[in-house]
Amino acid sequence: MIRGSRRGVMLLIVLLLMAVFLVMGMGFIQQRVGQNSAANLAITELQAQSLARSGLEDALTKLAKHHDFPPLSDVSQNKYVYTERVVNPGGEDIGGFTVSIDTRYQTNTFWIIRISSRGFLGAQTDPQAQSTVFAELDMSKVKRPLPNANSPKVPNPKFFKLLFVTKGEFL
Repeated sequence: MIRGSRRGVMLLIVLLLMAVFLVMGMGFIQQRVGQNSAANLAITELQAQSLARSGLEDALTKLAKHHDFPPLSDVSQNKYVYTERVVNPGGEDIGGFTVSIDTRYQTNTFWIIRISSRGFLGAQTDPQAQSTVFAELDMSKVKRPLPNANSPKVPNPKFFKLLFVTKGEFL
């Protein structure tokens, strides 16, 4: 009789240990699932940021190659917006970018163009992830003299150079 009760106790101890290991294993698996979700979220955010930067590069290329870009229909129009879709080599839709070119600061004083590009992964109306980058581009071919200075016009070393690129909102 004592021998049978020892076996019963051992069986309970083994079952208890198995339950503890099961709970620990489930916790470990849950932790890995959380880490996997975080990694996937980081990947989609990086893809959206890459699409936003692609939109910025697309706008810079169009500005460099076409002297009449952006095609403004009216003298008072100072903003041009366009959207392009991006597909992979298999023809599968990845996402796209929406570029906004603001020329209101392209005056005799500044000659600056502001560009914003919003990259989106998936459908534009309901993206999986999105990211926006902003940039300012110096469009003055000559260096602007200081006010009340009689300096000659010299070539602007920053012509068609990005003054800054940032992620987030313009102030």
